[in-house]
Amino acid sequence: MRDIRLLILMALTFVISAHAQTYTESVLYNFSDGSGDGAYPQAGLVMDSAGNLYGVSSEFITLDDQGGGALFKIDTNGNFSSLHFFGGSPTDGEYPVASLTIDKSGNLYGTTVNGGAQNIGYGTVFKLTPSGTYSILHNFGSTAGDGQNPYGPVTLDSAGNLYGTAEFGGNTTCKCGIVFKLSSTGKETILHKFTGGSKDGGNPVANVMRDGLGNLYGTTSSGGNGFGVMFKLTSKNVESILYNFCPDTATCTLGANPNYIARSSLGNFYGIVQGVQLQDGGDGGGIFEFSNKNVESVLYTFCGSCFYGPPMPNGDRPSGALLISGGNLYGTTQLGGAFSTSSSSGGGVVYELTPSGVETILYSFPASSTTDGCYPTGGVIADKAGNLYGTTSQCGLYGYGTVFKLTKN
Repeated sequence: MRDIRLLILMALTFVISAHAQTYTESVLYNFSDGSGDGAYPQAGLVMDSAGNLYGVSSEFITLDDQGGGALFKIDTNGNFSSLHFFGGSPTDGEYPVASLTIDKSGNLYGTTVNGGAQNIGYGTVFKLTPSGTYSILHNFGSTAGDGQNPYGPVTLDSAGNLYGTAEFGGNTTCKCGIVFKLSSTGKETILHKFTGGSKDGGNPVANVMRDGLGNLYGTTSSGGNGFGVMFKLTSKNVESILYNFCPDTATCTLGANPNYIARSSLGNFYGIVQGVQLQDGGDGGGIFEFSNKNVESVLYTFCGSCFYGPPMPNGDRPSGALLISGGNLYGTTQLGGAFSTSSSSGGGVVYELTPSGVETILYSFPASSTTDGCYPTGGVIADKAGNLYGTTSQCGLYGYGTVFKLTKN
């Protein structure tokens, strides 16, 4: 009997220890602006096969007060280098806010919200090769009915085609945005022009996902019931609305203004909404689940007391890409966390969510610091060892944001 009890105790200890995984945070880089690195990174990171990190900073103030961000690399030894400075219209894009996409050859692809060949600055899709050759694959607004201002990243297929969204443009009456495809040579095909209203979505601001059959999935921040939709676009460009978001009625509980989505190996979608109506009137955002059986539910709601103000220890305003690893979800919130007080909204968190909706705060950022970052907006990525990496949009040594690492203990 004693041996059995000992085995049970050991098993319980293992389960508790496994659940109580902790991380140690370190700042890999402090953005300084004006020293060749840019400022205020809003996007997350990507990693190549060798473990090098790549990302973009959203702004860059040059000597003549012009410029729109930088593309950077941090190697496995922690060395930082700037790979490209975005110069803005009419020769380059500016203001990148979405994470980069990397292919098997190490080519990097991304979008800029503004800039481009059109002086009105409707944004670009760009490419950077491993040898450092930079090129603009597409200038938005260059033809009638084209999209304008892409806020989300691009998605690759096996043939090297890119897929993404632009928030505006498209339908000449609505200008509610598009879903586009770019060939490897930069030839654009507009797959769908959103019309908004009650029968379609409008103004997509995040990613699209592609399944093995060539179907695309994504969200819009408006349209439908007025609060955005989740849509499907078949390989033949036939659109269907999978869900209409509407947080203010008993039958619509998934929140409002959805953006980034991720898909599990079981085919379930998870996504971020920027408003979930809570029992106390709070509205701190949340994570929704859309199952492979088309069943919708709220997996988790942040900031249950934020209607009344701080504190918000569980995070507030989820943002950025969602990571699915080991069946759990990982992400960031812009505000909230352990440093949330009656006078401070906190500097944001990195969180983990189980498939049943149990949250664990992996790290809380201070609301103001010169030794740590604050206000992460890009989500996190993981390496093979389970360490997490991301950016903060502010704070750090110079106040312009950081690149951080959470080392798994």
